[in-house]
Amino acid sequence: MSGKNIDSLFHDGTLAAITFMTADAAFAIPLEQVLYIEKDVKRNLQVNELDEFNHEVITFQNNTVQLYDFNQLIGSENHQTLMNNLVAKLNEMEQQHRDWLDALESSLKNNTPFTKALDPNKCAFGMWYNQFETDIEELKEALLRFDEPHKKLHGLAETLLNLNQTDHDEAMKILNTERQTT
Repeated sequence: MSGKNIDSLFHDGTLAAITFMTADAAFAIPLEQVLYIEKDVKRNLQVNELDEFNHEVITFQNNTVQLYDFNQLIGSENHQTLMNNLVAKLNEMEQQHRDWLDALESSLKNNTPFTKALDPNKCAFGMWYNQFETDIEELKEALLRFDEPHKKLHGLAETLLNLNQTDHDEAMKILNTERQTT
């Protein structure tokens, strides 16, 4: 902090700061200590084989500046990697539910027992969803939107299996509609 007392950063009881989070920690840097912010990944150059902290360089204001992975410096996971893993997990869970719908359709068409999870808390997604935690409010809100349709989808199976006993065509019609909408 260039030898300044922390109180000197406050003006009228407030502090203007840039705040940011990694996967594991939150940071704030007083604006008066920030000279310049730049995002320009097109100018990154790898100079050696990457090691645990090193290294690419970037040309910044006609100077070569070493570029370090901040997450590695503080021992945190890379946010982009976490998000990519989350997207892959959600894609996998979506496919499992497409397979679940295919199994339900097969059961209805062939009048065979349906052996997939009827309880939304007992399928792989439901178990994952119920234990997943995040401090990212936008992600919490996005995932919360899965709850109602997921429960509706699982509730559909029992309803359609019962309906199929009396009106196969209607059960298939509802299944196809729900497959497209839910």
